[in-house]
Amino acid sequence: MDKMKKEKLTFKTMKKRHWAGAIIAGVALGSIIGAMIPSEDETAQKPKKVEQKAEKPSNVDWEVEVKKIVGTGNTTPTENFDKIMKVANSYQPTEKEIKYFTSYIIQEYNDKRYISDIKNDDYMLSNIFMSAVVENYYDDSERNPIDAFAFDFFQNSKYTYRGVDAVDSDAVKSNEHQMDKSLAQLQ
Repeated sequence: MDKMKKEKLTFKTMKKRHWAGAIIAGVALGSIIGAMIPSEDETAQKPKKVEQKAEKPSNVDWEVEVKKIVGTGNTTPTENFDKIMKVANSYQPTEKEIKYFTSYIIQEYNDKRYISDIKNDDYMLSNIFMSAVVENYYDDSERNPIDAFAFDFFQNSKYTYRGVDAVDSDAVKSNEHQMDKSLAQLQ
């Protein structure tokens, strides 16, 4: 019987050691995971950093940026477009610039010049930039006609410049019809 008691005691002891080991391993694992998860203070600070970055006005001279992009040489229109969109999406325009960009793209459209020279990188990237900035500025504000106009101007400029649409395609004509309706609402 003593032998049975020893075996049971040994089994119980092993069982206790197993549980003790599991508890110690769990505590250690919890400590490691806890160290990897940011604290509430760190989590609360991260969005503030992102907000501060987004609020900082850009001090970029967009015309210089267009010249840099055009001057890079062996790039495709799609690569040029991607580069100018990075500038446009972070650009913080002044009210004066918005008025200028708006009147400029309307004038270019009315004069039927805006997609007449799609091989001219400087001209097309400038048009794309200005229309993107205007569209971003108004960004669907209560179906503002200038927002809709700038969006269609941007679409036609982008797709003809990149070679996706021909200047006389149905898609371009459809957007121009929409642009005419938007301009009529402005008057």
